[in-house]
Amino acid sequence: MSKIIVQERDRIPATKIIVIALASIVIFAIGVILATWMLSARTQKLQPHGPGPLPALAGQPEIGIVDQSLFETPSDFQDRQRERLDSYGWVDRARGQVHIPVERAMQLVIGEKR
Repeated sequence: MSKIIVQERDRIPATKIIVIALASIVIFAIGVILATWMLSARTQKLQPHGPGPLPALAGQPEIGIVDQSLFETPSDFQDRQRERLDSYGWVDRARGQVHIPVERAMQLVIGEKR
């Protein structure tokens, strides 16, 4: 007796794929709705009437022992650094340490190597 083997047709089970895709979209949508609801409920609990007023000490230059300095703009910082690099001054007067302009220091170093 010989058996006849019939090969199944190659096809994608489209209905299963569509059902799984739709179920995934529904589950995702439910998750987004729940997360949004939970976040808004938590926000209302923490700040029921909007953000609170600023503390009384905000904006003062010093609060307790903490200095509240404003941020420097990069140009202010660079100007101060350039001024220091191009001038003479004391680093530590007690030890006799000074700083000199960078250009002068390079000339001195070059002069020592000759």
